[in-house]
Amino acid sequence: MPDLPSRIAERRLTVWRMAFALFDKGADYEGPFYSAGYVDPVVEPVLNNGSNPDMLAVTDSHFAVLEVSCSPNKDFTGAQRYAEGDLTPSLRARVGDRPRSVAGAPFFVTTESGIRSFPPFLNAVRVAPPVEAYLPKVEDRRLHDLLDTWTGFPKPVSNYSLLAVPESDIDEIKLPLAGVLKGLTTEGGTITADGLADYLLGDLADAVAQQAKGRLVKNVATMMERAGVALSEFVSYDRVGRTLSLKKVDTAPGRKAFSKAISDWMQVPFLESFSSQDESGEEE
Repeated sequence: MPDLPSRIAERRLTVWRMAFALFDKGADYEGPFYSAGYVDPVVEPVLNNGSNPDMLAVTDSHFAVLEVSCSPNKDFTGAQRYAEGDLTPSLRARVGDRPRSVAGAPFFVTTESGIRSFPPFLNAVRVAPPVEAYLPKVEDRRLHDLLDTWTGFPKPVSNYSLLAVPESDIDEIKLPLAGVLKGLTTEGGTITADGLADYLLGDLADAVAQQAKGRLVKNVATMMERAGVALSEFVSYDRVGRTLSLKKVDTAPGRKAFSKAISDWMQVPFLESFSSQDESGEEE
């Protein structure tokens, strides 16, 4: 059976959180890219040959591009083009306009095993235990040595408030959207597609390139419109403003009805537990 969208989403978010932590310093860890001077990665930039890696980060002398995936059956055709690309003027304006050489072949970051069977035009890092690195082409020697001796994260990394990434499938957005609606319906209110996209991206929101964020906003708007149809008793969607408005639901019967509607839309019974108070405010 194919994985449920929620399972795919969690696997995707796990590897993205760990990939982002490679460029970060936590209370009890320091990512190897961070240690080598690569910080503040740009998520889904476009290179000057039109290729679109998942992450790019620079030091004063080098730039590195990464592909992030939880898939054991990844197509590496696009990744090969990353090695042929360079920074665009807009990227140079963002990260600093100075000469930089490539840090090495693209780095494939994954939680899957079997990285030593990857194509020789790629470097690869498995971030889930047992951690390992395959580094056939790394020009930045400091980065090479740090990755080669890295033993992994000692504890789970920050979740970065990350609920979706630009490449998230539209159905992967459905569950976090349901959570947002559940939170808003007590008081009522509105949310825009842009605002919800930033919320889903969490701490990565400012790191995401504008074109990539636009793709996520489009998927978010589509799912919001579907919510407006499926939950029309409680929410309404304005297509022009890409805004979802929620009615205030402050009674026990109303909360139960909203919970049931959400549960039917999600097709997952556990969401019926969203509301569990009777008219007196006591737990049922």
